[in-house]
Amino acid sequence: MSQSHKYKLHSKQWLALENIKQHSISAYCGGIRSGKTIVGCHFALDCIVNRHAELGGIFSNTNKQLTKSTLKEFKSVLGSYGLYENEHYLINKNPEKVFGYRSKFPDHSGVWSFWTGCQIFTFSLETQIRGIELGWVLGDEIQQSSIDSLNIVLGRMSGSKNPKTFYCLTPPGSNPDIDDLIYGDGAIPTIFGTTYDNSANLPDGYIDMLAK
Repeated sequence: MSQSHKYKLHSKQWLALENIKQHSISAYCGGIRSGKTIVGCHFALDCIVNRHAELGGIFSNTNKQLTKSTLKEFKSVLGSYGLYENEHYLINKNPEKVFGYRSKFPDHSGVWSFWTGCQIFTFSLETQIRGIELGWVLGDEIQQSSIDSLNIVLGRMSGSKNPKTFYCLTPPGSNPDIDDLIYGDGAIPTIFGTTYDNSANLPDGYIDMLAK
């Protein structure tokens, strides 16, 4: 994946993208403005291009997080690569007339369909998911999620012989189960980033303001 003109991925983000290639489940964990959702969106974009035959998923802990943060950022990342709604992808619409392939869904609510043939089901952990088999999934801002909810999603990762689950989160200090997922003896492979790592993508003076 070539570098976007808008987003300058830092070394920790690149490490996270390489990490998920080696593992079925991995994570990127960082503080405020450390580029968590951005790296997750780049993972999803890579899957759209290179795993287009598989059904993908993007979820957040709540509906509000999904619509106000994750999917808004996802659209921004797509746009930075010249990919736009109704030209390169459709939201909540059957893609057959536009892109010429048969949809995996009878109902397209929450479904993003791309020119590559890839379809993504978007949802929050507040929503029950049934009858889908995912090949890859991005879980954004999972620090407040229950481990049981995450395990339900993992139970849907039967749509590929090489499924990939990528989590993005801030340090989950108030959630013991997720804390153990990231820091415990059996922790999943995780790359840790900081606000300072992401300085190239932050407004002028932002880092100095944090230092005060």
